[in-house]
Amino acid sequence: MAGEATHPDLINGSLAGILSELEQDKTFLKLAAGDIEASDDVDNSVLAGIPEGLRPALAAAIGQGVAGKPGKPVVLVVASGREAEETVGSLRSWYDGDPNDIAQLEAWETLPHERLSPRADTVASRMAVFRRLKHPSDTDSMFGPIRILLMPIRSLIQAVVQGLGDVEPLVFTVGEDLPLDEAAKRLIENAYTRVDLVMDRGEFAVRGGILDVFPPTAPHPVRIEFFGDEIDTIKEFHASDQRTYGDGLKTIWATACRELQLTDAVRTRAKALVGSIPNAEDMLESIANAIPVEGMESLMPALVDHLEPVGSMLPKHAAILLSDPEKLRRSAEDLAKTANEFLACGRLRPRRRRAHQLRRSQLPRLCGNHQLPRILRTSGDSPHQFRRGHHVDRPCAARRPEPGRIPRG
Repeated sequence: MAGEATHPDLINGSLAGILSELEQDKTFLKLAAGDIEASDDVDNSVLAGIPEGLRPALAAAIGQGVAGKPGKPVVLVVASGREAEETVGSLRSWYDGDPNDIAQLEAWETLPHERLSPRADTVASRMAVFRRLKHPSDTDSMFGPIRILLMPIRSLIQAVVQGLGDVEPLVFTVGEDLPLDEAAKRLIENAYTRVDLVMDRGEFAVRGGILDVFPPTAPHPVRIEFFGDEIDTIKEFHASDQRTYGDGLKTIWATACRELQLTDAVRTRAKALVGSIPNAEDMLESIANAIPVEGMESLMPALVDHLEPVGSMLPKHAAILLSDPEKLRRSAEDLAKTANEFLACGRLRPRRRRAHQLRRSQLPRLCGNHQLPRILRTSGDSPHQFRRGHHVDRPCAARRPEPGRIPRG
């Protein structure tokens, strides 16, 4: 309102200062500092009754360190993508460090066996997380180390193509050398479509020493001009009239469009499999010709030699927090049932037990050999009360997903 005085410090969204007060609670401090007696349990887990609102605080305290002890990487697993997105905001309020230290490993919006592809921005976000987990950079903030990682249970139980974290990001920077032929080859491997005129996301075109490319996460396509092998300029342009505008960009990351890289090996395998997989001839022929096609991820088990669990990428000394293990198990079972329905509809038979068909005892093993505090929603227990090696079944109303495309969260 006009004439009304405003206070510059009226709202402070940071809760980091409250952590010092929480550290006065001996049990909270023990959990955050890891000062807990060794367990005889095989999974070496801690069962803790923690109010939901304090779980982000505990994760932030472990990540940044308490009582003079250095912090350690943290992985917090929740039941849904929506819960993960909400928790990321809460964590950044509690965490007294760089907000980029906190990342989320998003889940696909589709099931692995559906003939639908995940969104390009989801793929880009996941590829960045995989790269930061396997090859954290101290010089590039875009790919810096992750201190706290959030993920829904779907992201944890879905295996990924082995070596995704080793894929070199295709980043164009003014003044740096990158042969145009090499850039075009890598764009094809990243499932971009080569066209004469760039109009849609995921397309690129080469004309002389000019490369037009439309990264899936960019608001507009960019025109990259080369002087020999050196990148001279990077400018955005309008797809409607193909005219550049603005002062230009310093750098642009051409994010991968798909998690299935169209390498020579994958294309050769696709060509050899034509006619051997029912109802997949057209898809295999397109892949063999380096043409990305909707739903090609459903053929990953046939096109690549090895898949690896996400747990194998996590830091060895990370603290893994499982929020409501019983709820996570139920969510995994719902996903398994829906996936098996799709397999039955496609007249395919799973050759072995899938990673998302879990027994409660199997859930910690997905995370590898880590310290595993299991954080449960309190129901009658005193706040911060915890027990070791004792599993409690708690009823929860888990919504069963409908068959078909599953929305985020």
